[in-house]
Amino acid sequence: MIQRAGLKRVFITNLVRCNPQDAKGRNRDPHPDEIAACRSHLEFELGLVRPRIVACLGRIAWAELAGRDQPFDPSRPQLIGVGTLCLFPMYHPAYINRGAYSRRSYASHFRKLARFLDD
Repeated sequence: MIQRAGLKRVFITNLVRCNPQDAKGRNRDPHPDEIAACRSHLEFELGLVRPRIVACLGRIAWAELAGRDQPFDPSRPQLIGVGTLCLFPMYHPAYINRGAYSRRSYASHFRKLARFLDD
C-alpha cells in the first residue's frame, strides 16, 4: 500500500516496543501500562523524526495520540492537528487482512495520505 500510493519517505514505529500476546501466544492489543511504559520512546522518536503527518493505524494508536475524546473515523479520514502533530486516522492492517474493510478502500486512504503530503 505504501509503495502503490507513491509514498517515498516513510518511518514506521509502534506505541509499544514489545509484542503483546495472550496466553495462547496470539497477538493482542497492548494494555495501558505497556503503552505508558513505552511512551517516552515514542515521544523521542517523533521528536527526532519530526514527521509531517502521523498515520495512526488503528483505534488504539489514534486514542493515544489524538486523545480519547477525538472520534476515530478512518472510513472518511481527515487530518487533525494535536499539539505539534498532524494526525491521519487509518484502520489497522489486521482489520483489512480479516476482510472487515475492503483493500480497495484502504488503498484509496493511502492515496489520500500521499496527496496530503504532496500539498
